[in-house]
This record gives sequence, structure tokens and C-alpha cells, in this order.
Amino acid sequence: MPQVPSLSRASKVQLCLAALCIAVVDGVVRELVAPGRWFYAGDIVTIVPLGAIVYRWYHLDAQDHAYQRSPALNTAVIVIGALALPYYFVQTRGYRRGALAALCLGAVCAGYLTLQSAGKLAVDRAVTHAMAHGPVRLGG
Repeated sequence: MPQVPSLSRASKVQLCLAALCIAVVDGVVRELVAPGRWFYAGDIVTIVPLGAIVYRWYHLDAQDHAYQRSPALNTAVIVIGALALPYYFVQTRGYRRGALAALCLGAVCAGYLTLQSAGKLAVDRAVTHAMAHGPVRLGG
């Protein structure tokens, strides 16, 4: 009999997809507002929802693994998630599966950066095209 995925698993996948959508929007906005800059004031606009997404994912995952979250780890996941989440993965999954989960986290981060760059590139290409060929005229 096939296993039905849990609602928590579906929610965690949706949270990952939401983070990747934010990546594209972040790349587009970053290229429009601050082209060529690594950091700009608008970063806070993406950091807050991404922090909420990461924390919610961690919360759902801890429930799935019946893990008793501590206030210190809760804070660490928000403040230094790149270090706290691998620790959490080892605590909840053991070394082998924890390392695999940390690699998956790295893949999601790489996907975020790739999609952010794709958003920036799309805007750059659109602006370059508009400057070379003039605005697009619709309807004739």
C-alpha cells in the first residue's frame, strides 16, 4: 500500500518552494533597485520572511521527529541558521542522515542563489533589450 505523505511534509515542501519564489522576486527587485550591489537596504524585506519560513520549517520538522526544541536552539535557528540547522539535523537524525539533511540544506541554499541570479539576469536582459530596441509597443 503506498504511503500518503503527511500534511507536515507537504507543508515543508511548500515552505521550500515559497523560499525559492522569494529568491526570484529578490533577484528582480535587487537588480531594479540596486544593480551590481551585494547588499542593499531592501535585504531586510527578504530576510524577515525567509527567517519566518526557516523557523516554521524547523518547527514542523521538530514535531515530525518528536524533538523537544530548546529556547537556545530556537534562537540559533533564527540568528545563525546555517550553523544551527546542521546541528539540529545531527541531533534528530544521527550523523549519517543528519549529514545528508545538511547537504540538502546546502542544495536549497544553492538553488536560492541560482534563482536569485536568474531573476537579476532576466531584469538585466530586459533592460538591455529595451535600451537597444526601444520600448515594446502593444497592439500595432
